[in-house]
Amino acid sequence: MIPPDDRRAEGPGGLNRAGGEAIPPDDRRAEGPGGLNRAGGEAIPPELSIPVAILAERRPGVTIWQEHVWRAAAVLEEAPPVPDWTKLREENGREIFFAGTAEVMLHRTDTPNYKDNLEAAEPLIWVVLREEASGMRIQGVTVDPGEAEIYTEGPSNLLEALPMPPGLRVLLAAFVAAHHVERSFHKRKRDRQDTESFGRKGQD
Repeated sequence: MIPPDDRRAEGPGGLNRAGGEAIPPDDRRAEGPGGLNRAGGEAIPPELSIPVAILAERRPGVTIWQEHVWRAAAVLEEAPPVPDWTKLREENGREIFFAGTAEVMLHRTDTPNYKDNLEAAEPLIWVVLREEASGMRIQGVTVDPGEAEIYTEGPSNLLEALPMPPGLRVLLAAFVAAHHVERSFHKRKRDRQDTESFGRKGQD
């Protein structure tokens, strides 16, 4: 894993900033963590969009048919001030790029899956890259293990399971606390190991 830079200390989209920096009052998602605890006691919305930044790694291929191999390398809570797909550094043949930003979409109907993820030994966030004729792009990002499993069905998808940033974890826990409703029927627990095993789709 290539460690992200010190911007990890800030919350998603700069929301949960280190050192107690004030949250911009004019940002509708930034009044409180991710817009969850808004001024005036507004309820947590049933759908929420949280911006994150993605780092991607390119390394030499291991076969004559692959010149390079790509994978998502890290998820940051604050985007660096550079254009998308800017190369940030190179080390031992591995190049790290700022791939761009993406939105983590939360829906109240999916809280059982979010809850499963949060209760895992290490909550995860899944990033999907896809190489197209125009180049590599971010296909999607999710904290829902069920949605991540669907992404494994795409043969061109490069799916990577990465540690969930701490600020995003706090926001997700607050969202689940506000909207999760326990069902009366027995819900089979997801195999924790399986959620990590489908984080390498498309890799060697």
